[in-house]
Amino acid sequence: MEFIYYGMKIMLFASLIRAFVIAEPLKRHVLAMSVLYTVLVAFLSFLFFLTQFESPNYRLWLIWLGVNLVMTYIFFKLLTTFDESAMFWVVLPFAVVVIFNEPNLVPFWQYLLNGTLYSGKRIIRGQG
Repeated sequence: MEFIYYGMKIMLFASLIRAFVIAEPLKRHVLAMSVLYTVLVAFLSFLFFLTQFESPNYRLWLIWLGVNLVMTYIFFKLLTTFDESAMFWVVLPFAVVVIFNEPNLVPFWQYLLNGTLYSGKRIIRGQG
């Protein structure tokens, strides 16, 4: 399940970067691109992870989405700033940091908020 989630996140971010690089009008809408990515990641994370647990930590999830929005905004702003220079290729690998900033992968989230995103028991579907 996590493999599909991360694969979809990678393909989503790669397609947004490709559209951002090719289409000139998108370079003026950095905030819109960041909001679009954050909304789609929120949908994917809710669909794949939060619906599987009885008591997910929604507070941590919302904080994580806010940080994700800021990180993608900074990333796209840097891509716009260094569009026609060699620094573009230095900034581009930082997409990995944006994609894999997950509450259960980065120990900083567990230390900061004293918990994980998926607290509680997993809901087992199909049992009556």
